[in-house]
Amino acid sequence: MSRGQFVVMTLLIMVAVFAGVVVASLIPPVVNASAQELVLAKPASVPVTTASVPSFADLAEGALPSVVQIRSRRFVRESNDPMLDNPLFRRWFFNEDNQPEPREREEESGGSGFFLTSDGYVLTNRHVVEEGEQFRVTTYDRKEYDAKLIGFDPYLDVAVLKIEGNGEFRPLVLGDSDSLRVGEWVMAIGHPINFENTVTIGIVSGKGRRLISGGARDVGNYIQTDAAINRGNSGGPLINTRGEVIGINTAIIRGGFAQVEGIGFALPITLAREVLDQLVKTGTVRRGWLGVSVRALDDEMVAYYGMPSRKGALVSDVTAGSPAADAGVKNGDVVISVDGQEIQDSSDLVEKVSRRRPDETVELGIWRLRSLDEPGSGQLVKIRVTLGERRVGLEGDEAPAPRSQGEDKQDGEGTASAF
Repeated sequence: MSRGQFVVMTLLIMVAVFAGVVVASLIPPVVNASAQELVLAKPASVPVTTASVPSFADLAEGALPSVVQIRSRRFVRESNDPMLDNPLFRRWFFNEDNQPEPREREEESGGSGFFLTSDGYVLTNRHVVEEGEQFRVTTYDRKEYDAKLIGFDPYLDVAVLKIEGNGEFRPLVLGDSDSLRVGEWVMAIGHPINFENTVTIGIVSGKGRRLISGGARDVGNYIQTDAAINRGNSGGPLINTRGEVIGINTAIIRGGFAQVEGIGFALPITLAREVLDQLVKTGTVRRGWLGVSVRALDDEMVAYYGMPSRKGALVSDVTAGSPAADAGVKNGDVVISVDGQEIQDSSDLVEKVSRRRPDETVELGIWRLRSLDEPGSGQLVKIRVTLGERRVGLEGDEAPAPRSQGEDKQDGEGTASAF
């Protein structure tokens, strides 16, 4: 083979190989008909906000001048010796002119608060000022003022003080805690353990938490946050990223031997707002009183009553002579609505009634058995009740309820006080 023929042959082979590659790329691959095609799912669409992290420094700078430190003082008279407290001992060993003078001891407690108005009304927790005789308020610029207790509500654990004196006070704007969402940024401001003007940041960890603390009575709507709240923070504001108060820092959890961290609670400002006008004008809050004790439902009760769900509150006791008794509410009734509003559980019923005023008439939706011998025979009954007034004792706590008409009062988990 000549050299020219060799070159021609080489070129023909290269053209053939190239043509084969092109043709092969155009032929679809052979697929096993029995094989299943693997289809990858598209990523789930997750709504993501494009909002940037707020400037917490600007937020703190705007809110701090509105937050105050509160010191509550009371004076306790005590004798030099415990035996001197015994009147018989004093009578035998001392005459009237030789009675030893008891010592006077000063007790001081404290907390936080914030300005409601420019003329010096301050909102705080009731347990910050309870039993106090004198009150001293220190503002952000370290000025001190005497203050007067205007009123308090033991149910919500809130109180209002009034600065005695003139000054330039910056009130905070009250926001809407009902629209608060879990996961939102919040800031807690206060004076924990005497560390002045402390700011902590966190999120809303949960809503609708049930809590009985600091004089509050079965309020089932607390805000849970992981913003650090400690002793001395009580009464301070929990604010949103717009600088609005959405809660009053109220409680922390102490775990005993267990270490509990990152769990604090704030009273929703919407609840406090409802009573502020009454507190400022009268010093007290008048609340509706039904006159029943209630407990939560369980699955066995739901089946027994033939109810569609566990929503509602079981009446375990009816107070004799109460509005509920006079209207015909009975032991064993299940309250499922108030004025058409669905009742989620026993604490929800307590809250809805407590937010009404005395002499207000409400319509209760009640699930009642036609006969105790007929499980599952429940039927809806509607009863109108004119509420009485929840009685408050001299120290601000609820006075004991009258003896009830029921003889089979059920106690245990889920039982609430008469309301």
